[in-house]
Amino acid sequence: MSISDITLEEFQKVLTPQNIRVLQVIFLALGLGVIIFAIIAIAFYFLLPQNEEPASTTTLQVLTTIHLLLFPIIFFISKRMYDRIFQSNRFSQLPDDPAQLAQISRHILTENLLGIIRTTSIIRLALWEGLALFGLTICFMGSLVGILQHHPLYWVNLISAIVFEMMVFNEFPTRPKVELLFREKWPQQTIYREK
Repeated sequence: MSISDITLEEFQKVLTPQNIRVLQVIFLALGLGVIIFAIIAIAFYFLLPQNEEPASTTTLQVLTTIHLLLFPIIFFISKRMYDRIFQSNRFSQLPDDPAQLAQISRHILTENLLGIIRTTSIIRLALWEGLALFGLTICFMGSLVGILQHHPLYWVNLISAIVFEMMVFNEFPTRPKVELLFREKWPQQTIYREK
């Protein structure tokens, strides 16, 4: 037995409704957390009375600049990490010794592959969620001190939350999407491939 022999059919066997549901719950939990915080930040904008004299915008300027600088950095880092984890055996928890590897059943290898997909999804979404929550925190702070009412330009900090929610929506795991991910990520790899 070799770990390079995992087929699409074997992978499909571990894609049970329960395993797909686990991925879906992760996506929903992360997505709903950002939506709830966005609702709170936007609600404070409408619920708090407008101040005649808003607070100084210096802090929001600095935070917005940091947020906008982090956006392309997170984009690049999340893409690189996502791709590198798929190419690496570090997160697979497989032994390096070929003799020990030969003792592992094909089902365990295939379950391990699904675990790698779960790990990469969590890492990628967590990076984007952090950025989204940072942007929403800036909006929340601006609402609390009345800056957003006088300087709506700072709503630009919502962009990371919007991108995050679009990512959750577009990549929401379904059986066909996870199978497509298998076909895209592992045929060219040395660890797993489709026959």
